[in-house]
Amino acid sequence: MAAATFDSRFRVVPLEVGFGAVVPDVRLQDLTPVAKDALNEALFRHQLLVFPDQNLAPDEYAAFGQMFGPIERHLLEQFHLPENPDIFVISNLKKDGRAIGHTDGGFVWHTDMAFAEQPAAATMLYTLEAPSRGGDTIFASTYLAFEAQPPEAQARHRQMDVVHSFEELYRGRKAQPRDEERGRWPDVVHPLVRAHPVTGREGYYIGFGDVREVAGLPREDGLALIKRLADEATRPERVYRHRWRPGDVVVWDNRGVLHAATPYDKEGDHRLVWRISVKGERPRRRAP
Repeated sequence: MAAATFDSRFRVVPLEVGFGAVVPDVRLQDLTPVAKDALNEALFRHQLLVFPDQNLAPDEYAAFGQMFGPIERHLLEQFHLPENPDIFVISNLKKDGRAIGHTDGGFVWHTDMAFAEQPAAATMLYTLEAPSRGGDTIFASTYLAFEAQPPEAQARHRQMDVVHSFEELYRGRKAQPRDEERGRWPDVVHPLVRAHPVTGREGYYIGFGDVREVAGLPREDGLALIKRLADEATRPERVYRHRWRPGDVVVWDNRGVLHAATPYDKEGDHRLVWRISVKGERPRRRAP
């Protein structure tokens, strides 16, 4: 008998934008290790999964994250959750006059840790406090953008490489990594079109903030190409906007999903989010 898929074991409701799904009525702390393969299969198929109405302790949330792979701790150690450093805190709240979380990033379209040789495979956010207005996260599939291109453009883009830079990403930000972290992250070159290591599906591996150049093109021309492709991927009809409620967990596959934070009133409203990222593999082109 074939193993049951995640979609057959749980109610999975696809979103209307062509990717993503909501999975209601699931307690993530009750998932057993047996569900691991099926859960990953569902993520690969839908690219993004929304689990509403969760109530997770730090260790329970980290255990859920580990179902997708080894956790990659965020390099800004000052914002690790004291109870569990696998969890990175995003928040405008303060304790004893000190910020407890990161607020200074993610407001442009990007994919997490593209500056790394082995970027994040998946990222998840768990919201404990949500602003009354704003603070949404928006998502877009780069598979849909690539698949909408004519074959000659696809063939041309498959041959191109992008230089991603840690220094570019943190240029001008308030929250800075330690000096020793900077030496860990030299510039890396990744293909413009990345094939998923399991499904083989192709999509653009792009974003803003950490791109230094497109190899072989003048810098301005390369950045213009990235912007053009990102604009194609993030056309309004292709964007999923998640309006956070306390208890929401959203998991997405970084290999083919762009995301961005949206503004909120940091002075008059509160936001508290726990973030986990899972280490991935080096991006590859489709096998010839």
